[in-house]
Amino acid sequence: MSDIKSVLPLAGANCINIIALGINIPLLSFYVVTLGGGEFEAIVIFAIFSAASFLTAPFWGRLSDNIGRKPAIIIALSITIISYIWLGLADSITEIFMSRILAGVSSGWMSIPLAYVGDVTSKENRAKGMGLIGAGFGIGFTIGPFLQAILVGSKDNPNFTLPIMTAVGFVTLGLLIIMFFVKEPKKHHANDRKISRGIFKDKNVTSLLAIYFCVFLVWTGFEGVFALWCLREFNLGPADVGMFLGFGGIITALVQGGLIGRLVKYYGEAKIVIIGVIILAVALMVLQQADEIWMIYAAMGMFGVAMGLHTPAMQSLFSRIAPEGRQGEVMGAAQSANSLARVIGPAWAGAVFVGYSHDMPYLMGAIFLMPILVAIYMVTNRLRAV
Repeated sequence: MSDIKSVLPLAGANCINIIALGINIPLLSFYVVTLGGGEFEAIVIFAIFSAASFLTAPFWGRLSDNIGRKPAIIIALSITIISYIWLGLADSITEIFMSRILAGVSSGWMSIPLAYVGDVTSKENRAKGMGLIGAGFGIGFTIGPFLQAILVGSKDNPNFTLPIMTAVGFVTLGLLIIMFFVKEPKKHHANDRKISRGIFKDKNVTSLLAIYFCVFLVWTGFEGVFALWCLREFNLGPADVGMFLGFGGIITALVQGGLIGRLVKYYGEAKIVIIGVIILAVALMVLQQADEIWMIYAAMGMFGVAMGLHTPAMQSLFSRIAPEGRQGEVMGAAQSANSLARVIGPAWAGAVFVGYSHDMPYLMGAIFLMPILVAIYMVTNRLRAV
């Protein structure tokens, strides 16, 4: 189980599951508004999912270390299917929020595959393996939003149930692929609890977690307000948002599927992380100044490049510095940092969006990334010898 080919079935299944997620994400804000919610509720719907994910991510990491990666993913996906069915049948804002909480509780299927990659790949191929999982995200967030744009119908008479139930079908297919085609790697049992307690005392791990959190704080702020920004600034609907996100997903897939492995081998993870954050800051500034549709596409392309570079490079660094037998726990901690950012990011961006101006979250995000770049340089410079 040491060859990079071991990752392919899991990457394929993960891609299918991300298609489902990509179907649901563009329509959530509009779904909430249609059922009578306000702008802030339409933004916070993203945070509620992430709050549940944040609280449960360490559990999924430890569970996969103990019972195996494959069984843990199967359990998580089974619960996710139930949450999507509930979302599709919801007829109140309360049900939408409750279904998203359940989806967040079961979101371990997103972080466990990263631990799987750490189990079955060598250090030399780890970034490439992370890139394959990341490419699944990119492809999924390309196909999913495009499908949503087709299935949701017109802005004035949207059909939310059809795309959400289509998402249920995709997750079910992904679950079947996991069950029948993914092989379980060697299990990592959590025998040394001192190592477990020491993970968060490790300076390298905590520094990377802080950086990961800060970058995703900005990224999720953008995600949280983007749909309503399109509505308020350009009077666009869920189909239009799906097209923008689909375009960004194409770029991400191209970067993570064909470039990231070679770029990391040539430049190293540290430089790629820095380059990704610089491009993210530029993309935010372009979006903040956008007054024509083509500028939105330009910004989305840059977002695709930025996160296509940054995320797998960071995940490779996490995997490389994780204590032996603690891949799942470290990746779970990274998912928790991501999830915490997804709680706070939409909340702060939504407050600024509603209280000040629709463009202000993008400007503030770009400014916030400047000192983060300095911190990234200092931390990754220390990690070059790791």
